[in-house]
Amino acid sequence: DQLHQTIPNNIEQGRWMEPTPIQMQGIPSLMDRRDVMGCAPTGSGKSGAFVLPALMISKCPEEVYYGHQSEGGEDDKQSNGKQKGKNKQQQKKKNNQKKNTENLQGHVRTILLAPSRELSSQLHREVQRLSSNMPFKFHAALLSKSNTGLAISNQLGGKSGLDCLVATPLRLVECLERGMKLRGLRLIVLDEADRLLDASDGKVTLKHAKNVSDSDEEESKSEDEEQQPQSGSSQSRTFLQQIDSILSHLPNSATRALFSATLGPSVRHLSESILRSPIDITTGINAGTGG
Repeated sequence: DQLHQTIPNNIEQGRWMEPTPIQMQGIPSLMDRRDVMGCAPTGSGKSGAFVLPALMISKCPEEVYYGHQSEGGEDDKQSNGKQKGKNKQQQKKKNNQKKNTENLQGHVRTILLAPSRELSSQLHREVQRLSSNMPFKFHAALLSKSNTGLAISNQLGGKSGLDCLVATPLRLVECLERGMKLRGLRLIVLDEADRLLDASDGKVTLKHAKNVSDSDEEESKSEDEEQQPQSGSSQSRTFLQQIDSILSHLPNSATRALFSATLGPSVRHLSESILRSPIDITTGINAGTGG
């Protein structure tokens, strides 16, 4: 209840006075764990259509999200209403919660991908704004050179895991290929999907990407601007190739979503191999402000 009270308060303090069309359709679809393909113009509030459900999906307890509710044995059923049976059930629930908490280290529950450092930084700020003043800590991180070591060793977020990771594809691919696991992932969102699924955009050389400067000027550049690929290099990858690599690491249970201001025929065709029976949402009227 406190969670559901905090989020509306944060929304009211921001840019959206009322839900926009993309939010009204996108939020319930993602909450129902349906894959989504969302197309809405810049300024339509589409970031809220996936950030808001990401907050709620990430903070849902493990036993509730995965349906692992503890079940009492036959003795508990027969002693229903008796103090002894109640104590047994409470202890069992407590043990299950402790077990679930112990298994959360290294889990990243939500990933938001954007094609540039600047866009990913904007998304991270939006996540921080909408998750502020929550009754419990919401762990969010922007993947950068300073925390790739934690990501690779599966220590982001500490013992309780990480609620939301915002990243560019290249940074995430580098971590995944060096040991990062996504076994606890519940939701992945590709923002600006028209760029992330472009076979000619985002070309970089992984071997040299590790030497990219972490200065604000360099980090704000698009990955395809940070490094030019070496001619003929086998390590040269486009955004599309990077996304393919990321998708190969996802658990089957993870919900997938694509959002963009434009989704052309080629992107829609590629989405058929990424999304599973998706909800297709297209809105063409600017309603509200914000990305």
